[in-house]
Amino acid sequence: MTTGANARARSGSNATTTARQTTTKQSAARTTTRDGGTSEGAKDDGETTARRVKKKPGERRMTHAPSVMWFATLACGGARVWSSGAVGERALKASATARFGWMDDVFSSAMGPALPLTCALARWFAASCVTEYDRGREGLVPLGTCAHIRADVEAYLYVAATRLLAYATLRRAWPSAFMSDHVFLAASVFTAVHGEVLSCAVDFLILVERREKPLRRTAIMCVALYGVAVMAATCVEVFVTARFYHRGLETAVAAVLGWFVLQRPLVLAVVRPRARELAAALAL
Repeated sequence: MTTGANARARSGSNATTTARQTTTKQSAARTTTRDGGTSEGAKDDGETTARRVKKKPGERRMTHAPSVMWFATLACGGARVWSSGAVGERALKASATARFGWMDDVFSSAMGPALPLTCALARWFAASCVTEYDRGREGLVPLGTCAHIRADVEAYLYVAATRLLAYATLRRAWPSAFMSDHVFLAASVFTAVHGEVLSCAVDFLILVERREKPLRRTAIMCVALYGVAVMAATCVEVFVTARFYHRGLETAVAAVLGWFVLQRPLVLAVVRPRARELAAALAL
């Protein structure tokens, strides 16, 4: 009796072990595809993670909130929501031109594309000390946004060249004013500096975390404040331009062309990656 019971127990345990091995093999077969790719479950997890990253509200807000402010400024200026009469309009136009004429000279000249470059170089000078040792490269590599400084500068130079080429082509093809040239030229400056402000915020958090010298943290804050001031000045300049010097349709055409030709490439290359890094650092 005891021997029979032991035999049945052994056979039952062997069957259980065989079933477990079969289940394990089936799971491994499902995990690895013929091409050596990932399993469907792994793909589902990757897609779910990607969807979660795309749905982060903090990233969307930091990416698109300044753009909304930009278009709202143009809409308020182009719609002419109030009127002061013919005499009052002339007086306001003369006052605005006298106060903000220097902004117009800056943003519509070669100085416009140089503003984001000055921010990038100042940021690199303030945060270039943040490095770590990379075993693969066998040397120190920069951390934070300084690791992407070359790609950022290339994006700014590309947009600056596109800005000048598109402006010259459009002016030659249509000599008469069909859009606000100053709004079109200032669009790239606003979005590029927006990316620099986000980059400064990312680097500032890294400097604080690594307890770097207060002078460097102060310097990166000053660069960020400089960028915010440039963005505000750009909004003031395009508001005055849309309010007193162009019709609403001309402003709208410049806004649409500026978004697709100049601003959207900068959003994809600089603004969105920096907003993603900042949102991850702040857990937004």
